[in-house]
Amino acid sequence: MKNISGAQLQALHVLYSRFAEHVHDGETLNEDAGRHRRLAWAQEQLGRPVDSFRNLTMNDAAKLIDSLKSLLGQPVIAPRRPPRSRSRQRDSKVVAMATQHDFRKVELLREAYGMTVEQFDHWLASPHSPTQGRKLVTAANCRAVCVALRQMLRRRSLKCAG
Repeated sequence: MKNISGAQLQALHVLYSRFAEHVHDGETLNEDAGRHRRLAWAQEQLGRPVDSFRNLTMNDAAKLIDSLKSLLGQPVIAPRRPPRSRSRQRDSKVVAMATQHDFRKVELLREAYGMTVEQFDHWLASPHSPTQGRKLVTAANCRAVCVALRQMLRRRSLKCAG
C-alpha cells in the first residue's frame, strides 16, 4: 500500500479543520487536544488505530477525505481511472485463440462478399488485408478481418445504390 500523498495530507488537514469548526462551534483547543480529537475521529472512521495522518495509506486518506467532504456538503467525485492505452493492450502477453465461432463469422462474411476460398486466401496474404499476411489464428485477427469484410460489403452496397 502506498503512503498518503502530500496533497492528500494537506486536504485532510484543511477539511478536518473546517469540519472541527462546525462540530465544535469554534472551540479553541491546544495543539495536543486538537490532534487527539483529529486522530480519534480518524480511528472511528477507519475502525482501526491511527497514530498519525502521515502513516495513513492513500486509500485510507481517500476514505477520510470523501467522508469529510460529504459531511461538509462538498461534492465527492470518484477518481477516474485513466483509459488504458492501446499500446499497452497490444503489449499484453495474453492472446485469445480464435474459436470455431470466430472462423464461422469470417466464413459467412467471405461468402456474403462473394469471394472464393482462393481469392480470400490471396487477399489475406496481401499487405492490404488487416492481418497483413498473418494467418487467421487469433480472435483479434478474426475480428479485424470481420470488420474489414463488413466495410467492403458496405462500400459495395453504397456503390450499387449510387
